[in-house]
Amino acid sequence: MALEELKELEMIIWELRGYFQAQKDKLIKDNAMRMLDKLEIILKKKIEN
Repeated sequence: MALEELKELEMIIWELRGYFQAQKDKLIKDNAMRMLDKLEIILKKKIEN
């Protein structure tokens, strides 16, 4: 993936984070945040390489 695509994915993760923070259901919010954290870690590794 090109660096620009990776940066765009990073922005999408942050947008999704905002969406899921607004969820009232704590279980949905917590699970979504955990998945986004994992995605962010993978993405940062790709950007660094």
